Amino acid sequence: MTMLPQSMKRSRHICSIDDIPVEVLLMIFKRCEPLACFRARLVCRRWRTVIDKMDKESREAILGEGQARLYICDRRRAILEKFSSLPSCSNSVTELITARKSVFHADCYAHTALNNWTYRFDMTEWTRNFDIIEVWVQNFGAFLERDQGCLVFDNAVAPPALCNQAANINSENKISFSASSPTSRASSQSPHAYRSGGSSSGSFSYAASVPYNLLPSSQKKSQIIPNVASTAVLSESMSAELTRLSDGRFERLAEQLHQIHPLHLIFHDLSWYQKRPTLLLFWFLKKLPNLRRLTLHSIRGDQMIELHRVFCVDGIDELNIIQPTYNACIIVNEGIFDAFLQVNSAIRRRFRLRITGKTDINASTLCNFIRKWRNHREIVPFHSILIDEACVSSSEFVHATKCPGCSNCGGEVLRHKSNGTTWNTKQLIFRHRKYNVWINYKSESGYLVFTYYNPKDSNHFTVKTVELESTVVSFYSSAPISLEKPEESDIADRTWSLFKKPATAVDELTVLQRIFALIRSSA
Repeated sequence: MTMLPQSMKRSRHICSIDDIPVEVLLMIFKRCEPLACFRARLVCRRWRTVIDKMDKESREAILGEGQARLYICDRRRAILEKFSSLPSCSNSVTELITARKSVFHADCYAHTALNNWTYRFDMTEWTRNFDIIEVWVQNFGAFLERDQGCLVFDNAVAPPALCNQAANINSENKISFSASSPTSRASSQSPHAYRSGGSSSGSFSYAASVPYNLLPSSQKKSQIIPNVASTAVLSESMSAELTRLSDGRFERLAEQLHQIHPLHLIFHDLSWYQKRPTLLLFWFLKKLPNLRRLTLHSIRGDQMIELHRVFCVDGIDELNIIQPTYNACIIVNEGIFDAFLQVNSAIRRRFRLRITGKTDINASTLCNFIRKWRNHREIVPFHSILIDEACVSSSEFVHATKCPGCSNCGGEVLRHKSNGTTWNTKQLIFRHRKYNVWINYKSESGYLVFTYYNPKDSNHFTVKTVELESTVVSFYSSAPISLEKPEESDIADRTWSLFKKPATAVDELTVLQRIFALIRSSA
């Protein structure tokens, strides 16, 4: 292999995308799809200027129609809505948790006269001309309540109420059912009253359809006590059962969503569906490699699952969990934080996490996550973590960081809620032990807000605040005190005495360190 002379190496010119002539850019843009040109206009000022300087007819031909939201109402109808407001540039909590307003633009229906019509939509023009940034799937799999009988699941993961629903119908319901109109009786007895869009197969038996008022989702709901020991897992055998249950219907919807990239999927339940396995949602998510953002809104069911055991967070930019007030079937605990920390560095992404409603997360869970983040061998960046105060109050969390192992608490931080007004406005800083990065904490709009900060970043995710005071916090491990080297902390005097150094070590402190210690103790 011959080596190039030094003169030729020096004369080599490296071209960048900014060196492309305007004429060439115009030729490229005219050959692109409208959605590609719409996104290209948002890349940089130069590309935006080139597209805007085109004549009106050419510009309207290559530009798309903006951003939109897609609603999958049911297996028969889909709606496209255009956003009526621009995306917010603010990073305040209120803007982050508020959905953008949209207006109706068009809808499409599946042709029920065709075989296998479930979720058979023609959305080619929508995906070509619109930047669909949200896909709402309402009542996913709700039709299983109408045309499905008792499911045959493994006893270890089958909820008891799943197969006993038929036996729970009382005599009054049976009388009212038999006394219904002839039309309703005929339709309910007809095996073709509700077409499923696919033939039934496998070990799933389909019973006759029942009236709407007798559906499990219309019955009186009882509170479910979460039991982690009996949670279901998406095993190979369970995946095979769900595949037979789907019979190609949910796979057809996944094919429709493959055209949208990146995909923000929102599951929203409006009722309680006993005959829809909770694992069906996460089995469906495995068929969406383009998924980047996920929202689980009020998911209810009888089948309990632990989120981190059935959902992989690799490649996820945003995860929003909104728990219902009753019959929550998704258990959210410390495992979801560990899952984000364990993502491979080669595919790690800055994520956003929002948890609303009551979960198994407490102040100790958040402290453990911050300890693991500070001690992690690599930097784990993220944008923001929002925890609802209905799950963890700000006073509980601040007390857990300021009073680790305090003997006066007796494990009950509720005793210290008397000064919660001061702690609710407290700002804390948690520094990484190895790198010059940290986590900022504050409480705003009913959420505990954790934001990642790196001084080297050009753009920072910050939230405006009224109080400017912030405190550096360090956690203390269970190791002997002599081996622990605490960082700056605002722990109270009675707690600081637990970690107080001998007199010989105190004499070696500088005057500046004594002043800082005095300021922190009086804060």
